[in-house]
Amino acid sequence: AEPVHVASHLPAKPPRCRGVVPHEISDSTVAVTTRGGFPVSDVTSTWFHLVALIPFDDLIAIGDAIVHKPHRVNHDDPRPHSEFDELRSRVRNFHGRGKSVLSEALPLVRCGAESPTETKLRLLILRAGFPEPQLNIDLRDVRGRFLGRGDLVYTLWRILIEYDGDQHRTDTHQYERDQERITGLQAAGWTVIRVRARGLFIEPERTVAQIHDALRRAGWIPPLYNPSPNYRAKNRVLSRKSRDG
Repeated sequence: AEPVHVASHLPAKPPRCRGVVPHEISDSTVAVTTRGGFPVSDVTSTWFHLVALIPFDDLIAIGDAIVHKPHRVNHDDPRPHSEFDELRSRVRNFHGRGKSVLSEALPLVRCGAESPTETKLRLLILRAGFPEPQLNIDLRDVRGRFLGRGDLVYTLWRILIEYDGDQHRTDTHQYERDQERITGLQAAGWTVIRVRARGLFIEPERTVAQIHDALRRAGWIPPLYNPSPNYRAKNRVLSRKSRDG
């Protein structure tokens, strides 16, 4: 029941009718591919065209999804959609609206995030001035036994930070597996910080304080100069000036 977004190259006009959201683009680098039997702009081109329509942090989350290499391969949906070097080259050669915003977002794109909330939690950590964690790596004990995979990991300080979505609470099997995994990690000397939606979107300061305390207890020394961090995500629709690049 959702409308179809249809774009046309200027000076051609897109169709304007019920069920269609029209767009006019001047992107000479747009690439067309086929999905579900329909001609569509490829993922990277679509990322470029979304720059004026979505918040900045969502733009980074989509960038993470574009370069993501899944832990389990799905042959029906080959990934990544683009290697990072290819994405960087496409941004460099792009000259449409929003070029400056894409250039600002690109250095924050990482390979490894498996969900938009993981991306937003990583951005919260970086804006707080903490070291950048590793993303979705295997965790093992001193004997090399597999303990699980971690969302955002500080291997040096043995700290694991995870976003705990509703599926971890409402799915009994998933919940029991999570509890067993966390018990094993804690027994192996890991500190596990589980972040819920409130701790990411409503009270990010509380989450930042929790991570700060865990890092300090583990031996992390903050830099001498640490400007007042902006904990709030940049959930803003871009201004006209930003959109025009």
